[in-house]
Amino acid sequence: MWQLEDKMECIGMGYDFFLNRFYKLEDMQKVLKEGPRFINAHFMTIRAWTPNFKASTATFSSVATWIRLPELPIECYDILKEIVGDIGVVLRIDENIAESLRGLFARLYI
Repeated sequence: MWQLEDKMECIGMGYDFFLNRFYKLEDMQKVLKEGPRFINAHFMTIRAWTPNFKASTATFSSVATWIRLPELPIECYDILKEIVGDIGVVLRIDENIAESLRGLFARLYI
């Protein structure tokens, strides 16, 4: 799914948590940067490992997600980060939007 350069091991931790062990640092960085994915209609959040992790007591303080802004005037695309500033930090803008190739909606990863 991520098209990695080397192998990855996936270990079940219980409570719907999985530990992914990467054999190349670049692969791990790519997965962390690309963020959440859907697998068979199930949302998956990805975060870096923390010492003493316990799946039974793990919590989330924030979640990154894609948002759509339908019918946003094309002249507003230059100020997308300011428009969504109250919602969250813009981590990525859809490449098609960044190049003004699509006009039906703006899509941002926040």
